Amino acid sequence: MKHPSTVALATLSFVVTFHFARIDAAEGLVTVRKTDAGFEFIEDAVAVVSYQREPTERNGKYRRSHYLHPILGLDGEVLTEDFPDDHLHHRGVFWAWHQVVVNNKQLGDAWICSDFHWDVVQAKITSPAPLGRLNLDVHWSSNDYTDELGKRIPVVHERAQITVHPRTEHYRIIDVRFSLQPLVEGVAIGGSKDSKGYGGFSVRMKMQPPMQFISAAGELEPTRNAIPGGSWIDIRGPIGRQSKLAGIAILQRSPSPGIPQPWILRRGRSMQNAAYPGRDPVLLPHDKRLEFNYRLVVHQGEVNGEQLKPLLSN
Repeated sequence: MKHPSTVALATLSFVVTFHFARIDAAEGLVTVRKTDAGFEFIEDAVAVVSYQREPTERNGKYRRSHYLHPILGLDGEVLTEDFPDDHLHHRGVFWAWHQVVVNNKQLGDAWICSDFHWDVVQAKITSPAPLGRLNLDVHWSSNDYTDELGKRIPVVHERAQITVHPRTEHYRIIDVRFSLQPLVEGVAIGGSKDSKGYGGFSVRMKMQPPMQFISAAGELEPTRNAIPGGSWIDIRGPIGRQSKLAGIAILQRSPSPGIPQPWILRRGRSMQNAAYPGRDPVLLPHDKRLEFNYRLVVHQGEVNGEQLKPLLSN
């Protein structure tokens, strides 16, 4: 098994159609409130984004936590899916890997929610108005890695930050930042072991033909394996209320590793994935945290690169 010790950080460039207002021109206020299941981001008395803190499962299987669902469109329609019949392990907006290994020992399977745990040890609402913000400390563990008493040993400390911006006329921004630091020696993460190599930041969104996949280079056609597409992809179709055109643009932002990460895209019912690191695991460094930074632009109508370009850095 290959364990690259160096993660290449690339300079992010971005070129996505209506005229976007500046982020700081957005009106409204997003607040965060605690619920029995986790937290909700509230705007105009509506929970527009929900974070699942507590473990949930289906018929005793696919136990998962630490993800976003549901995410609402601008007309209040639900755009994400959880426990879909075709892939019961898919869940809203999530980040996970098939391969989490310690000294070449596989620990469960975080991607398919098999014998893997995300324990939220601290959750803090830090909303700087008008943004809604949630900071999280999460420990990863598995029954495949325990002490002499059979207690799970945390192997990764994740820090995550979820920020929801007030909507503008045509879009809402959701920022997802997280960083990983190993708590034991020899921790590595990797995607699926097949040629697809999927794993990492993923969005399981509603799909309703005809869907379009737009990148800086133009329209893309999903294939079985990962394809290049630049630092952003807009996935759109008649998924809004009353089949209006709507979509979610996924932006890879600095300092995410390997930018531009290739894309695993699916026209049928499945997830959309910014694939990192691929099939070969990378070792998590001890001397610094491995940082990831993604932005979702939930929108109505069409978007193009010139409109999304300022949203890469602002």
